[in-house]
Amino acid sequence: MAVLRIRKYGDPELRRRAEPVGEITPEIRRIIADMIETMYDEVGIGLAAPQVGVALRLIVVCDEEGRGAQTLVDPVIAAKGGEATAEEGCLSIPGVFAPVTRSEWVKIEARDGDGRPWPSTREGCARACSSTSWTTSTGSSSSTASTR
Repeated sequence: MAVLRIRKYGDPELRRRAEPVGEITPEIRRIIADMIETMYDEVGIGLAAPQVGVALRLIVVCDEEGRGAQTLVDPVIAAKGGEATAEEGCLSIPGVFAPVTRSEWVKIEARDGDGRPWPSTREGCARACSSTSWTTSTGSSSSTASTR
């Protein structure tokens, strides 16, 4: 495993639309492992592949229950509702924390790192982390990006 370089705000890689992952190969598993190591090394709670220069729809997030990181492959926000504002930070904008308004909850459809379906409804910190990483992995600049 390796700690990857985090792309900072202004890097054109962060604006590029990420491609679907498709098949989960040994190379994809290596990228996932490196992203998890990078997220923990940077003391983050979520990381999208474009943040490390990989233009794939791939996200890793911390598990709130402390069971380790979770991987979301080709995530789609299938439904969302409500509105909540909370202070957020981003590994690509170090040292900056600001209030961000997002959906109060999101239902995400994705696959895990082994290719199994990963449907989930997320709230609170997990919702914010998943939504932020989804926005980055799809190349959208809006926290209210369209779904599906």
